Amino acid sequence: MNLSGISVRELLGKYELDVPDLLALWDETQLPLGTIRIHPEGSAGSHNGAKSVISSVGTQEFARLRLGCGPDHPLSSRKEYVLRPMKKAELEVAAEMIGEAGDAVEMILTQGIDAAMTKYNRRKPADPEELEEK
Repeated sequence: MNLSGISVRELLGKYELDVPDLLALWDETQLPLGTIRIHPEGSAGSHNGAKSVISSVGTQEFARLRLGCGPDHPLSSRKEYVLRPMKKAELEVAAEMIGEAGDAVEMILTQGIDAAMTKYNRRKPADPEELEEK
């Protein structure tokens, strides 16, 4: 995933698309699990896959949808956290978030990014107490 920009650039070329046509989705440990954030452009932050896409397409001016996968506690190791098996309650939150992300993509395509940002950027993240109960 850290070199995903190469594939993105190739697909844009294959389908004769311009960078403004791109909507990139990625996981984001900086956002709590269950959170969706949509932006019309922006930096990669600390996400290596996003850095690769920006480097490969030559601009950060493309839409992105970030899927929160972050913990409710400070990370000692990001790598260990993202590679560990998810708990049942986390899987349920992730499944709901992925469904909402699909709906958000459809809204971006049919009603525009502003409408999707208004609806989905207000979503509340998972309740940490609720996750501990399951």
